[in-house]
Amino acid sequence: EMTSSLVGSEMCIRDRTIMYLHLSPDTIIPIRDIVAILPYPKRKGAALLQSFGLPVQSVGTSSEADWRSLVITEDCVYSLPVTGDTMLRRYQKCLQLLAPGDKA
Repeated sequence: EMTSSLVGSEMCIRDRTIMYLHLSPDTIIPIRDIVAILPYPKRKGAALLQSFGLPVQSVGTSSEADWRSLVITEDCVYSLPVTGDTMLRRYQKCLQLLAPGDKA
């Protein structure tokens, strides 16, 4: 059973026990997989990405000039054209939707 809850301009999707965060219409990730959400530094951004040693998946845009935040998981770094503050708020709203005792 899948349910969805509107969060800002994006959706949190929950199946029975897992909450997912929409990064784009084509990309959703389990919120439990998120390690960090960071603003993308315009200077030295490539060096930061290289330091993670993970593949980078551009979400919503292919141009590095448009990247504004990074969502980091254990397996991948997602680059987004949305600010880090906005992504963090969406993530926090998804966490608030969890019922007590639910797992992220």
